[in-house]
Amino acid sequence: MIKPLGKNILLKKEKEEQKTSTLIIPGQEHKEKLIISSIGKDANLKVGNEVITNGRGQIIDYNGDKFLIVNEDDIIAIIE
Repeated sequence: MIKPLGKNILLKKEKEEQKTSTLIIPGQEHKEKLIISSIGKDANLKVGNEVITNGRGQIIDYNGDKFLIVNEDDIIAIIE
């Protein structure tokens, strides 16, 4: 299990089943959703939120799943 520290947030990259992307990151073409999987104790978001990031962060491949660790400030929107 990956547990982010401080204001860091672990996002799980999920394959998008639709043909169009709901996630737009400048300079990259995506067909994935980013879902909050785990939150550091100081973050103000909720597990399960679908979010849009500014493109920063560390990509991690863990147990066959792809994750992205970002700082809370790198999340620019929540998709409702």
